[in-house]
Amino acid sequence: MIIRKIKKSEAQAYRRIRLEALREYPQSFGSSYEEQAELEKLYFERLIEEESPAGAMAVAYDEEELIGICGILYSEDKKEGEIVQLYVRRGYQGRSLGRKFIEEIMRVSPGVERFTLGVKRDNLSAVKVYREMGFEEMNESRKEAGDTVYMACRKEM
Repeated sequence: MIIRKIKKSEAQAYRRIRLEALREYPQSFGSSYEEQAELEKLYFERLIEEESPAGAMAVAYDEEELIGICGILYSEDKKEGEIVQLYVRRGYQGRSLGRKFIEEIMRVSPGVERFTLGVKRDNLSAVKVYREMGFEEMNESRKEAGDTVYMACRKEM
């Protein structure tokens, strides 16, 4: 199994697995499968094709099979990054891939001092892993957060 930064040539593979994630786990994401499937290009699909500095996407492969994705969107000054779209296929869950994805995203994000993410409050295993990695609930997340916990972590320099 390998986790690495996505290549421009993998934009279509990204689209397929992103739509799969939205279809399989609609409650876990802010976007809907139906809305996203209608788009000619997904937001990150465009970033990947343009090799945009606005964000990065990591992919996990088991030999030739794409089994997961995890992205990051950077602030304008590149000092903050929001971790988004973490998804691991059902048969590969429970193997610490979420933790490995976060580690890879942090590795490919030099200069980022603070990482943020949102996770559904009832996803207790993910919340536990993020806390173990140094993420803490953000104070402002207690207001208007609904079923999402917003967390942040400072990168150790």
